[in-house]
Amino acid sequence: MNSSRRKFLAGAGYLTVSFAFWPVACRLAHAEEFAPITGSLSAAPDVDAWIRIGADGMVTIFTGKIEMGQGIRTALLQIAADELDLSLSHMRIAEPDTASSPDEGDTSRSHSIIESGGALRAAAAYARVFLLDKASQRLGEPVDDLHVVGGVVFSRDKTKQVSYGELIGNERFERAVVPDVPTKHPSQFRYVGRPVQRIDIPAKVSGGPSYVQDLRLPGMVHGRICRPYSDHSNIKLISVDEAKVLAMPGVIKVVRNGGFLGVIAEREEQAISAVNALRAHAQWETPKLPPRADLSNYLSSMPSKRTVLRDDAEVSATLDAAAHVVEGTYLIPFHSHASIGPSCAVAHREGDGLTIWTHSQGIFGLRNDLAQVLGHPKEKMRVIHMEGSGCYGQNGADDVALDAALLALAVPGRPVRVQWMRQDEFAWEPKGPAMLVKIRAAANDKGDLVAWEHEYWSGPQVTRYGGDGATVALAGWHIAKPPAKKPFYIQGAAEDLIVRAMAADSNVYEFPNKRLIEHVTEQFSPLRTGELRGVSAYGHALAEQATFDLLASKAGLDPIDFRLRFVQDARMREVIESVVQMSAWRNRTKADGRGLGFSFFYYDKPFSRSAAVADLTVDEESGEITVHKLYVSVDVGQVINPDGLRNQIEGGVIQALSRTLKEEVRFDGNAISSVHWGTYPILTFTEIPDIEVKIIERMQERPGGAGEVQTAIVPAAVANAVYDAVGARLYQVPFTAARVKEAIRADAAGA
Repeated sequence: MNSSRRKFLAGAGYLTVSFAFWPVACRLAHAEEFAPITGSLSAAPDVDAWIRIGADGMVTIFTGKIEMGQGIRTALLQIAADELDLSLSHMRIAEPDTASSPDEGDTSRSHSIIESGGALRAAAAYARVFLLDKASQRLGEPVDDLHVVGGVVFSRDKTKQVSYGELIGNERFERAVVPDVPTKHPSQFRYVGRPVQRIDIPAKVSGGPSYVQDLRLPGMVHGRICRPYSDHSNIKLISVDEAKVLAMPGVIKVVRNGGFLGVIAEREEQAISAVNALRAHAQWETPKLPPRADLSNYLSSMPSKRTVLRDDAEVSATLDAAAHVVEGTYLIPFHSHASIGPSCAVAHREGDGLTIWTHSQGIFGLRNDLAQVLGHPKEKMRVIHMEGSGCYGQNGADDVALDAALLALAVPGRPVRVQWMRQDEFAWEPKGPAMLVKIRAAANDKGDLVAWEHEYWSGPQVTRYGGDGATVALAGWHIAKPPAKKPFYIQGAAEDLIVRAMAADSNVYEFPNKRLIEHVTEQFSPLRTGELRGVSAYGHALAEQATFDLLASKAGLDPIDFRLRFVQDARMREVIESVVQMSAWRNRTKADGRGLGFSFFYYDKPFSRSAAVADLTVDEESGEITVHKLYVSVDVGQVINPDGLRNQIEGGVIQALSRTLKEEVRFDGNAISSVHWGTYPILTFTEIPDIEVKIIERMQERPGGAGEVQTAIVPAAVANAVYDAVGARLYQVPFTAARVKEAIRADAAGA
């Protein structure tokens, strides 16, 4: 082997690869241009971080991205199987674990396929090249004469063979991945682009153990936490009578650490009885919450950081002189994640080690946060991911993990399971932030869009790990010696998912005179917040797409034709045209109380586009909205698992529709009052409309994200359909019957 080739295989000297070897790699890939997005490789460049092969040939792949129902584990197996020429039956994927997985940060922003998929594709492609080279040496055959079937390398005449397991079984690669190693051409894919049964579904359907809520360990005891259903970042425990609780059957311990209060019992029902008694004997000091009815004024008046993201010189003058000007103020309330299963974690202290099983979206960040709060060396802590039964965003998973850890430290040697109750989940989890969005926009007498002013107010969207002594896990605010308290949000996430997607600052639109101003509160107020599916794109898209419809109406133009004047992105235009065709938009007829509404959205960084048409009926007497059908068209580039993608789209549409029609966090005085399904209703099975999904597959393109692209299109499609049906504009979510009736009355009065 020449020296340049050895350097390639060693993962060093990337720029000195000889042309003698490189064509072989390219021939294996059939197209050098399919070098992958390398995703998370910079954080974990070694092949061994991603792939291990046993002596029996079974291949285990690793990821730092977690499964929360999006089918990521199945998709990653498909990617690796294609690059390694393996059958899925010869592969498994390990649960994310701080002891063995690459650190890929949080599973968020629809980046799992981009980051983990990109890194795994490159690692698998490089591993295959490395294994072929070893096989060439073992079999005495040129690499060009070898081919792989099911993890077995054959000579051209099939007289010689050696398996991956024989080549490297139970050994380490000890090589870094060459970042630009060519990967397979889409024409060679066996699994990518084809529907594959998701590996996480069978146990869920059969009732087998699937979630952290199902975990049972030998000697496990049960914990419950006592907190008021209030503004939980600033509560203060005044007094508590522990004696009566300690005397109750099965109670092992009452744990108090400053304002943190919990109980441990042998059995779960004993822990529940004990915490109810503890709550009855505890006194708290809780701050007042602002009146919910004043949320709009509260958001616009609270202290915030004002940032001008774009301000073209002629915006104000153009708005003042334009033939058609519309404006609207849109209010999105606080939303709960409304996880079907309340948050849960199990923690076990053994000697100086501490292990936590959790459904956190970021196990490495959580470990750092727990180590900081507990004063426990992170090297002595292990965080293992297990799925949680329902979540898309930052619910209480991180919080309950700290709860369990604090209780486990009090009973060394016994695993402690902590599950929040339904009331706990609704009261304590971080809420999707409320938003206020104001837009003024103008078109000239020819129907050209000539100016756009977009201003919004909201709290921090992302309250994850802040570093520098900050903590966001709930109990970290209440213990006797808490780390420094400060809000934290990721501006980068806002730019990726929000700002670049808006009409005021997006390359997808072509029109002049744009202004975009954001006001982000610099404190957790009035409720603790955490990102929810779609982040703030949900509110921005509602305001933006409703404004497009208003302007189209003013200009006397079809709403979709009006938009297409300003959409330059060819892929976005195809998505729009496909949903137009699906819904027979051009052939629609006007019927009393029935309308069609259109919306679209473009994510710049996950490279994804989506559009929707809502078909609904409005009962003008009752104000009730009945959504009959939602047509959805999606382009996420290269599709890994079409069936999994369809699951994603349908699930996201249902969740967004539920938020649009029903969901709103309610708080009164000093407590959250929407703490059960009766006060925080979600969409029921009988209310789910027919959902028709069109996936525009682009196998030659890079894969994008699908977890959130559909969330933003639903509220505006519904609002615009209501406008089409009864001429009433809706400006506040959720679109309850009372608000619809009020909008109809306002329209009748000419308001």
